[in-house]
Amino acid sequence: NNGPDLQKIKTDSTFLLHILIETLCCLLEKEDDKRQQLFECICSSLTKQKYLDPMVYETLAPIRREYASKFYEHIRKVHSTLAPSSLLQGAYSELADSLVIQKTYIKYKDMFNEIQIIGKGGFGIVCKARHKVDNMVYAVKKIIFTYRNDSDYNKVMREVKSFAGLSHMNVVGYNNAWVQTVEQLSETLTESSSTSYSSSDDSDPVDFLRSSTPLRRDFNRYSESDSILFYASTTQEVDSSDSSFEDSTLDEELVGINPKLDVKMMLCIQMEFCDCDLRNWLDARNAGKQLPFQKKVADIFKEILSGVAYIHSKSVIHRDLKPQNIFFSIKDCMVKVGDFGLATLGHPNPDSSLAVSRHSTNLGTKPYAAPEQIHKSHYDSKVDMYSLGIILIELLLQFKTAAEFSRILDQMKSGKIPEELNKDWPEFVPLVQNLVQEEPKLRMNAKEVLNMPLLQGNHVEEINALWIKVKDLENELSQKEQQFQQLVEEVKTLRLKLSEQN
Repeated sequence: NNGPDLQKIKTDSTFLLHILIETLCCLLEKEDDKRQQLFECICSSLTKQKYLDPMVYETLAPIRREYASKFYEHIRKVHSTLAPSSLLQGAYSELADSLVIQKTYIKYKDMFNEIQIIGKGGFGIVCKARHKVDNMVYAVKKIIFTYRNDSDYNKVMREVKSFAGLSHMNVVGYNNAWVQTVEQLSETLTESSSTSYSSSDDSDPVDFLRSSTPLRRDFNRYSESDSILFYASTTQEVDSSDSSFEDSTLDEELVGINPKLDVKMMLCIQMEFCDCDLRNWLDARNAGKQLPFQKKVADIFKEILSGVAYIHSKSVIHRDLKPQNIFFSIKDCMVKVGDFGLATLGHPNPDSSLAVSRHSTNLGTKPYAAPEQIHKSHYDSKVDMYSLGIILIELLLQFKTAAEFSRILDQMKSGKIPEELNKDWPEFVPLVQNLVQEEPKLRMNAKEVLNMPLLQGNHVEEINALWIKVKDLENELSQKEQQFQQLVEEVKTLRLKLSEQN
């Protein structure tokens, strides 16, 4: 099995190799300058041979020394268990001097004063924080993740960089992003968060640097010293049939020290701070309370569309559009699309603005997720258009209960027009029907919807209906042309066969 295994080793675990090289350099060179020079020379050589990934090398450099130090400490503990000796401990103490790390630089803690936690979910928490230098308030999203391999890590980094490149008045601005060690979370989160970040391991984690309270799988218990963990193997992994292990005290000592490296990191994304989200607005309106901001329904939807059209033009699919991910900035008096935690990059080709792409996960939130997003792995930007259709229904109608909302959605999906929608918003009926239909190819894209007379200040029902009909006829004409081309090919084939027979 040499080929695939060697290729995987060469390209998919390079951060662990960085840790080993760092440890080796600290043992070989006492002076920091020479140690750094040796490390860079080795890494440069291995990068040219494609054993190391340059993106991993650059983005994780600030925290590599700390991880190497902890990894070295773990080796010392395991070694001392196998061969306890005062001479051995002395040798390790002498060598450890070169691995003394400087004060860990926690960028978030050093650069921001946290004001409060304003959101949390399956992908992290969002904090309102004031920057210590410019005194501006930002939203900082913290996402704890485990480094598994380079390919997954690079995918996340590329995605974050693509978001940072987005710049539009109807898209939440991304200011900065970085990776750091996992910091101690605030008491507010400890008391209120129930977010769980489960591991693929079933065993309890063991902090290999010091003895402490066992680290649970929930987000709120991670601390700075838990940045790297080893997960203990269960006793079932020991072969009890081997008589040499049955009465061994060494075996008992090593239970829990058969390690699996689990590197925990925290991705921080510094974003524009917005005052509230569309969910707040809808809930306040439906309850008859004071609205957090004043805007007409058509204007809100148009600004959402404008943001979605922009991100689609940049080959980004949001995949999780919902009222909670649509924000309002009082400063700009603008509605903005944000929270790209589930977004994915598409791969456009010359014939389409955003090509169909295959995704390993079909993430989204019911009832806003499109049918093809839930049931298939092939989809395109039309999943966002379906979500916008559901959001539009929520904007147009006021729902007192979730059951009422569900009833209206079921009617729309079955092709029936709800009485409330037909009575109060007849001009929007054709658009809603188009967006929530099951066939994605028949849904209009964001740019087409933006150009509708309905959203250009002309609310005449007849004009809007004609617009929709024109789009339907264009789709029908396209299908007829395809059928015609198929018939032409069939005629050519029949003529060829006929000429061969003659």
